[in-house]
Order: sequence, then structure tokens, then C-alpha cells
Amino acid sequence: MLQFGGKCHSECIPTERALELERLRSAYFEAMEGFNALEHALQRGYVTLSA
Repeated sequence: MLQFGGKCHSECIPTERALELERLRSAYFEAMEGFNALEHALQRGYVTLSA
């Protein structure tokens, strides 16, 4: 993903690429929120994981 900025130097990133980055950024933050919620639930003992 960081290749986008390196290839364009001082030029603008194409809209298509910017929208893809926005989608990926949103998915990343959703995953982080889910992980944090799971970690909180595990620490409180609300849920357990079994192998």
C-alpha cells in the first residue's frame, strides 16, 4: 500500500487508489476494534477460548 505514495512522488494519488486505501483503512480499524473487544471480554472472563 505504501507503494502508491512512492510511485507518485509529488503527484496526487488517483481517486481509485485513494478509495481502495480508505476501504482497507476502514477494515483495519474495524478489525482492531473487534480484537480489542475480544481481548476485553477474555480479560473479564465473559468468554473463553478452547483449542
